[in-house]
Amino acid sequence: MMNKILLFCFLVLIIFMGITLHAYGEEIDPATMNSINRVIILPLQNYSKISVYPGSVLLRTQLFNSFFSYLLYIPGMDIPEKNFLLKLNSKDASLIMDKEKPNYLIYGNYMVYGNPMNPKIKITIQALEGNSGETYSNTYYSFTDMEIFDSIDKINQDISSFLLKEKTYIAHLNFRDFKLGGMEYDLLINSKHIAFLTNDNFLFRLDIISGKTNHVELKRLLDSKKVMDKNIVLNPGKSANISYQEKIDYSFDFKGDFSLNGSVNNKVIGTSDYSLHNKEKSAHLMVYCDPESSFTLEPSKSERKALHFSGFCSNYIHLSLLLDHSEASNSSIIRLWFKKMAGNDVYGIFLNDKNSEEYFTSLPLGPSKEKWTKIEAVIRDFEFRTDFQRPEGLINNKIDLPLNEIQFFSDDAIISNTGKFDFYFDSIELIE
Repeated sequence: MMNKILLFCFLVLIIFMGITLHAYGEEIDPATMNSINRVIILPLQNYSKISVYPGSVLLRTQLFNSFFSYLLYIPGMDIPEKNFLLKLNSKDASLIMDKEKPNYLIYGNYMVYGNPMNPKIKITIQALEGNSGETYSNTYYSFTDMEIFDSIDKINQDISSFLLKEKTYIAHLNFRDFKLGGMEYDLLINSKHIAFLTNDNFLFRLDIISGKTNHVELKRLLDSKKVMDKNIVLNPGKSANISYQEKIDYSFDFKGDFSLNGSVNNKVIGTSDYSLHNKEKSAHLMVYCDPESSFTLEPSKSERKALHFSGFCSNYIHLSLLLDHSEASNSSIIRLWFKKMAGNDVYGIFLNDKNSEEYFTSLPLGPSKEKWTKIEAVIRDFEFRTDFQRPEGLINNKIDLPLNEIQFFSDDAIISNTGKFDFYFDSIELIE
């Protein structure tokens, strides 16, 4: 029953499903606007005969979402929080205007009518300017199938023309094809929050005013880095796709087949060099340890391919990845996958920067024994080492890229009380 109304409701619901919109109190960039207008949008009254058109009830929220999400991101518009507005009603428009005193009030009604198997909809939109008393009113007709989207675009165009006192046309931004690498991001347009992105499945279509500059930002939450910062201007009716793929500055994957060549001696004094080779690249590893410590460094013999590092630490032992200066020149985050079989619940990493200065961070692991664990460390949060600096280091108390070396295993933080350690390493990545 009412298949086309339900189809319409379903399609609109998909667009807005999972998107939480927050705008009340959000900062607006003064450079993108001339003035701020407080706009209240009221849900439309339903004049349909509900016993014949029960699906019309859903249209109240869905039509509101269509208008709200368009007007929300227009620079210079201050719109109250969505949940607050949904509690209001267009039949109380005069009372709300007197109480809230917005610059503009938008309200109206709709009615579904005609053949229940192929119904039509009549939408009446009204707008009132608080200061001058100027009004706008118009009625729009369409079927409740895909045709209704054209009517919604026309309504939005007419409302924004009334608000901005100039003829406006709609263009479209399609947010899709995000490859986030498992990290979380904040997506904004015109300094207003759209959504927190937590996975690669994010899809969102946003109507914008053509010919106007729209400022799109994507901020990574872990380190607050702005990974996208662009201005977009579109012609009427045009669309643009907005996507992002995590940028990897350097990576080495231990999961595939790789060879390990170097000194394999469980009683190594000083340093030992190892070279690794997989199908794509080579890596240079270095082990530092005292004379009484012992270790084994080898490809894993388990089902899952990995680099296996185990042994006994008497005083100190470190496993380092040496980097060429052509690598890791824009790195912001270190990502490491490992499995701990023996060791403490804190993980330590040392960095040696371009000037051979030493930095350190420690990260809690929690109950991660015998589980594959991912850690992501923000490079700028590493602390200057006061216990040790290399004689050749040029000290300026500032991490300078590219990095020379990452000691991604350090006895200072992760050796168990017995001195035993046993770790498997899956991959290491440096993220821009």
